[in-house]
Amino acid sequence: MPINVLIVEDDRASAKLLEISLRRLSCNICGIAGNGPEAIRLVETQQPDIVLMDINLPGGFDGIEATEMIRATYRIPVLYITANNEDETIRRAIGSDPIGYLLKPYSVENLRVMIETGVYRHKAERKIRDNEQFLEVLLAGINDGVVAADAGKIITYVNASACRLLLVSDPGACIGEHIDDVVRLKDELTEKPISIWDYVHLSAEGIMKDALLITTETTAVPVEFMISPLGRNGDTDTGFLLTLQDITLRKQAEAMLRRHNEQLEADVLARTIEIRSKNLLLEKEIQQRTVYEEELKRALDKEKEINTFRSNIVTTLSHEFRTPLTTLQSSSELVERSLQGVEMSGRPQHHLAQIKKAIKNLLDLLNDILMIEKIESPKDELDIKPIDTQRFFEELVESMRIGIGKDHLFEFRHNPMPMQLNTDTRLLTQILNNLLSNAFKYSQPRSPVLLLLYFGPEFLRITVTDKGIGIPKENLPRLFDTFYRAGNVGNVSGTGLGLAILKKSVDRLGGEIAVDSEPGSGSRFSVTLPYH
Repeated sequence: MPINVLIVEDDRASAKLLEISLRRLSCNICGIAGNGPEAIRLVETQQPDIVLMDINLPGGFDGIEATEMIRATYRIPVLYITANNEDETIRRAIGSDPIGYLLKPYSVENLRVMIETGVYRHKAERKIRDNEQFLEVLLAGINDGVVAADAGKIITYVNASACRLLLVSDPGACIGEHIDDVVRLKDELTEKPISIWDYVHLSAEGIMKDALLITTETTAVPVEFMISPLGRNGDTDTGFLLTLQDITLRKQAEAMLRRHNEQLEADVLARTIEIRSKNLLLEKEIQQRTVYEEELKRALDKEKEINTFRSNIVTTLSHEFRTPLTTLQSSSELVERSLQGVEMSGRPQHHLAQIKKAIKNLLDLLNDILMIEKIESPKDELDIKPIDTQRFFEELVESMRIGIGKDHLFEFRHNPMPMQLNTDTRLLTQILNNLLSNAFKYSQPRSPVLLLLYFGPEFLRITVTDKGIGIPKENLPRLFDTFYRAGNVGNVSGTGLGLAILKKSVDRLGGEIAVDSEPGSGSRFSVTLPYH
C-alpha cells in the first residue's frame, strides 16, 4: 500500500523535484503546501502518513512551529528536509520530536529509508500507546487490587480497586512508598505479620494465599493475595506485581456453610440414634420385622444421600473458589439450593444475592468483551438468511413489554413490512436489544419509549426514542468507545460495552448509526441497515 505524503516547501522548484523523487518511490502525494497555515489545513483534511517539512517558511510561523502543532493535534510523523544546518535550528527541530532531519542535497535512497523507517516507527509507537492505554483502562476497571513495585520494594503503580481496599483516596500518595509500609498483611490464624516476598514461589503455580489486610488499627479485611515477578535481569527480579482480592463475602459464605454443616451433622446424629432405637424395637417385635427392615433401608439410603450431598458441597466449594467464574456461579447455586427449607435470618440470603450479583456483573462484562472480540474476529462470518419479518419483530416487542420494558410506556410503530427480510438474525437482535435496554435503563418508570421501524426500498431504519436522562454533548464523540460511559449515568450499573457492541454490530451489517440527545430531555438513536 503506497505511503501518503504531504510536502511542505515554499520553493516550487524544490517541491517539484521532491514530488518527482517521491513518485519514483511509489509514494502518493496528497498535497503540497507553501506555508505553515496551508500545511495545517492539508494535514486536517488529507490525514497523510507522513509530512516532509521545510524549516524556512513564509507566513506567521516557520516549519518547526508548524511541526509542533501537527504533532500535538494530529500525531502525524514529520521529517525535516532542509538546507539549514545551524546548531540552534537543529536543537529547536529536535525539540519538536520529528522522525528525522535530512539535509539538502539528499539521495533518493536516503529519502526512501528515512520515510519508510519513520512511518514504521510511528505505527509501532502508536500501537504501543494504544496497548498501554488499554492496559491502563483494564487495570483501572477490574475489581482486584493491583500494586506494582520495583526490585527495591518501592511502589510504582496502584489501581483504583487497591486504593479502595487500602482506604487511600489518592493513588499518588502510595507511589514511591515502601510496599511493606502501605500493604500490611497478617496470617488469619496466627495473626503474625506476613512478608509477601516469602510467597513469590506461589506465583509460578498460580496459587493465591489467604490473609488479613490491616486497614486501620482496629480493622482488617480478609483478602486473597498473590505476588508475581514482572521480569528478570539475569538472576535478579526487576519488580513485582501484587494482586489483592477482597474475600469478605466468600468468608461469610464459608461461615454460613460451616454452620449448615454442623446442623447437618447434628441431624445425622439424631437420625442415627433414632435408627438404633428402631433396631432394638425390631428385636422385640419379630412380627413387624419386614416393615422395620424396609424403613431402616430407606433411612440408611437417605442418610447416605445426605452424607454424600454434604461431602460434595464441602469438596466442591472449597476447590471451586479458585476456578473460573462459571464454576463459582454453579457453586453459589448449590449453596442456594442447600439453604432451602432452613430457618435463618434474611442476612445470609442477602449476602448470597450480593455474591450472585457480583458474579453476574463479571460474567456480563466477560460476555460483552467476548461478544466484541467475536464480532471483530475475521472468522466470524455473517449468517445471512431470510426471516419472517412480522413474526420476528412482534416476538421481540412482546418479550420487551413483559420483560425489561414492563414499567415503561412502550410504543411500537412501523410502516408496511415486507414479508421477508434477509439479514443476520444474531446481529439484528443484538442491535435491537442494546437500543431498547439502554432506553429503558436510563429513563424513569412510566416514561414513554418509542420503537419506530421504517422499511425503505433499499434499507431498514430503526429509531428508538426515550425521555430519559440524555447524553451531554461533550460525551457524544466517545459514546461508542469501549469501556466508555457518559458522565451523567450516576449509579446506573453498566459495563461501558453495550454501545460499543451496538456500533460494531451495525458496522458488521454495513449500516450507520446516528445519535441526537439533550441532557434531561432524552435521546434518539437511529440505525440504518442496508438490505442484504
